[in-house]
Amino acid sequence: MAERIISSYLVGCTALNLASMICANIGLHIIIPINTMTRDAAMTASEKTLPSSSGIFSGIKLVFSFSLLILKTKYLIIKYSIIITENSKENQTMDKPVMIITGGSSGLGLGITKAALENGYFVVNLSKNPEKIKKLEQCFPDSYMGIAGDLTDESHVKNAIAKISECGRISVLINSAERGCFRNPTDYTSADIDLSLEGLRSMILCTTYTLKACGEKDLRIINILSSAALKGKPKEALYCSAKWGERGYTEALKAAYSGSSVKVSAVFPSGMNTGFWDNSRDYISESKSASFMDPDEVGRVIVSGLNAGATLKIGDMIIERN
Repeated sequence: MAERIISSYLVGCTALNLASMICANIGLHIIIPINTMTRDAAMTASEKTLPSSSGIFSGIKLVFSFSLLILKTKYLIIKYSIIITENSKENQTMDKPVMIITGGSSGLGLGITKAALENGYFVVNLSKNPEKIKKLEQCFPDSYMGIAGDLTDESHVKNAIAKISECGRISVLINSAERGCFRNPTDYTSADIDLSLEGLRSMILCTTYTLKACGEKDLRIINILSSAALKGKPKEALYCSAKWGERGYTEALKAAYSGSSVKVSAVFPSGMNTGFWDNSRDYISESKSASFMDPDEVGRVIVSGLNAGATLKIGDMIIERN
């Protein structure tokens, strides 16, 4: 009987030690009054009636139950801490104006993004490249959020704008995403047409759902067009067509919201030294594009127009290279 009690006591000690280790590993400490039990277990059967083995195992069960409760509590704390952390970015935007920019991961879009961050905006970038978005989120964890996806997909745009509207009041929408191909007029294919019109489609979708989210009031819309929306250029028949379409859409928006708190303007930049030309080097060589405008400088000029003053606004902007 004594051997069985001692064996049970050793199992109990092992359980208690294990419970203590579990609690210590999760950053919690418990104090269990085991001095009495230790003293009692050390007494001989003739000195004191030893407790039954069922009593000790009940104690072990209680310790394990307590440890399990602590683990569950710790899990809930971690779980809800993660939720709070994930939501903290949305909460932080409440005191900052929210700017949506499409194509904000590279080229002029990236230049605008950096300038907007310098001017106190919370920037939400809608673009296709998740790797570039993640890199920017690491650089600007408190003032930037990226949402990757296809901006020609209406359901994606709708859901993205709904998510952004939960972050805070959307103040500015800058449509900067674009694609283009440059060929002789007779060399274009149906695929080229679809690619060239992606910018116009995404501009219309993003503008439509942002206007709805803002209740069609208190919103600045800036559409980044091109000098190709001002005049025709050789090998740019499709690109000019798309940009003239974007210009027409922009002019129609101006007319629709004239006299309201929705302000619409266009920017017509000349060529910039960006990766936009990487797939068209037979048209624009690297040495030629190296002489084009710096997208960061152009981005700063565009954002500066947003802070012109309470009694005025800068309308359409033509930005040319020297």
